[in-house]
Amino acid sequence: VELHTSRGCQTPRLKLFMRLSVLLSDVAVYMGASVALLLCCHPSTEHGFFALIVMLIQPGLILVDHGHFQYNCMALGLFVLAVICLLRRHDIAGSVFFCLALNYKQMSLYFAPAFLFYLLGKCVRQGWRRGMTTFLWLGLSVLVTFFLCWAPFVLSGRDVVFQVLHRLFPFSRHIYEDKVGNIWCILSVGIKWKDWFAISSLVRLCT
Repeated sequence: VELHTSRGCQTPRLKLFMRLSVLLSDVAVYMGASVALLLCCHPSTEHGFFALIVMLIQPGLILVDHGHFQYNCMALGLFVLAVICLLRRHDIAGSVFFCLALNYKQMSLYFAPAFLFYLLGKCVRQGWRRGMTTFLWLGLSVLVTFFLCWAPFVLSGRDVVFQVLHRLFPFSRHIYEDKVGNIWCILSVGIKWKDWFAISSLVRLCT
């Protein structure tokens, strides 16, 4: 499989590979994390088993993400592992798992404010000295995790880093992608933003 030359490739072996990759990533990461969450919060209860079934058969993953191979289950699995770590009071490990989820899929930014203020509040409640120590360890875990995730791209040169950032935040395709459920998509039904403003102006308007 190569960029540009492999477009339109629909061989049976490629389809099998893509389908198995989705299934195996689901089983290894998301399903495993969901079972671990069940054991952590609702061991041996019918309520917990029902919650697990709801997590595993949610239509968003089955119909949307698996349909066009977004692999969001990987990011969600890492996010669930981060939540489990926080519930078990392993804040450093939770921070690492959340950073991995964030680097895997930028949609994890939706959860970032909750994680930030939860951990920040925990640091404040611990008092000045202990809270500052915890804050520094959390900050170090974030920096190390981001460094390890981004090191291959940074070592490959500045152009590669810019390409990654460009694909993470594709403003060249305007402020939303097709059928993404956000306020800009809703307003675009009546207001054609790209006809009224340049891309640079829309980026400043969004941020």
